[in-house]
Amino acid sequence: MQKHTIAVIIPCLDEELTIASVIQDYHKALPEAEIYVYDNDSTDHTAQQAVKAGAKIRFCTIPGKGAVLRQAFHEVNADIYVLTDGDGTYPPTMVREMIRLYMENPKSIVIGKRKNAKKHAVMSCSHAIGNRFLSVMFHVLYGFENIDVLSGSRIMGRDFVKSFPALYDGFETETEMALHAWMQHFDIQSLDVPYLDRPHGSQSKIHTVRDGIQIVKLALAGRKGTVC
Repeated sequence: MQKHTIAVIIPCLDEELTIASVIQDYHKALPEAEIYVYDNDSTDHTAQQAVKAGAKIRFCTIPGKGAVLRQAFHEVNADIYVLTDGDGTYPPTMVREMIRLYMENPKSIVIGKRKNAKKHAVMSCSHAIGNRFLSVMFHVLYGFENIDVLSGSRIMGRDFVKSFPALYDGFETETEMALHAWMQHFDIQSLDVPYLDRPHGSQSKIHTVRDGIQIVKLALAGRKGTVC
């Protein structure tokens, strides 16, 4: 049976509190994978913690998750790409199942749909409302069924990654991925994944209103065929 190379890509900005445990968890879940941490100009000890935990460290000085992924997708070569966040909110309990889904349909990407792993809400009310609005919007505009557009948990193949233009530097990048999938006729598969609390002292980098407006603008522009 052919073995497929797997790369885990973890964009990070000031995640020294969590990055070591994230790397250790993914080493256990995918011991055959290469783990790459892309430090987006952190001011703490994220890079040092990542190296100690056994990841390959890379640096991106252009601010924004999109800029990180543009560099990472250009530099890293693999058959299967696992994308996750460095804040510990996406435990890799379902990563094997996500990879299995992708292998059944290599002309697809697999998005982890966030489900609270605890009874209390871990996502702010504004973020939850925004995510629901985007889910409905993408269903109306593109026909996607109940996807978690902004999820940081994804499985992608080489064809998708190497063709992804990554035109936007910021948090629009997840939306741009969905638009690229639609325009290039990739299926989007979805699987429920647990979503955990950030540890005390760790802060979300997304700004609900400012980034939300940019994401909605991009989604509307994509339907008109003016991006990607």
